[in-house]
Amino acid sequence: MHIVTFTALADFPALLDAHLRAFPENKNTFEDPMAGCDAAAGDIFVRDILTFETHVFHANLRAMLENDDPTLNMTPEVELEAGETADATEDVVPSFEAARKRTLSILADLTDDQWARRATTDGTRITVIGLVHLLSAHDWTQLADLQRRLAACSAP
Repeated sequence: MHIVTFTALADFPALLDAHLRAFPENKNTFEDPMAGCDAAAGDIFVRDILTFETHVFHANLRAMLENDDPTLNMTPEVELEAGETADATEDVVPSFEAARKRTLSILADLTDDQWARRATTDGTRITVIGLVHLLSAHDWTQLADLQRRLAACSAP
């Protein structure tokens, strides 16, 4: 795998945490809690990222490693309900960090043959390396979304 992609995956939890800390406290100018500027909106956002990591990426990676030529599902089968908030006793950022560490651990142990395993997603053939690139692209898309939300939250 490309070291730049592995590094990007490893660095993402810290970048995510820094972006979440940039939001002003108790400022919610949106009616949609997923687009809000408060801590609950941040928790929901991280829960969505955690869901993608565990229910999409891990499931698809497992399918690629255990099956020949599977068709991947890039949509989580578990979705948050609109307005759902994180359990007050659960800090979702550490949960995501733990899931990402698990991802990196799995990837670090793959053999060359496993990296080359193939699957199909949305009509496109990819390898395990390609799936990892898609995870990294998902991370960067999420950071871009946070930047847009920060822009909207900056208005009085």
